[in-house]
Amino acid sequence: MVKETGVKAMEVNLSCPNEGHSNMLCFDIERSSEVLKLIKNEIGNTPLIVKISYFHNTQRLGKFVHDVGEIVQGISAIIPCRQKSLMKEVTRHSPEKVE
Repeated sequence: MVKETGVKAMEVNLSCPNEGHSNMLCFDIERSSEVLKLIKNEIGNTPLIVKISYFHNTQRLGKFVHDVGEIVQGISAIIPCRQKSLMKEVTRHSPEKVE
């Protein structure tokens, strides 16, 4: 149905419900890959972006990126506000000042 609307890209949110870290689909890498493959098969050449939550374990994040990297055309991530040191690092490297 989405493809018929003529959208230029599609984002799928695997970080919802954002009620903690135990029930989000993005943390089940195998199932995430399966879901993303099914979506990509339906939308064809339409770019697919996956939205994920913050991964506390960078090795798991690396595995997620590796496993879905050939399926999707982009990954967007939530950075929790409580991660102040990470936000400072992001801000420091941003081309524009983040307010």
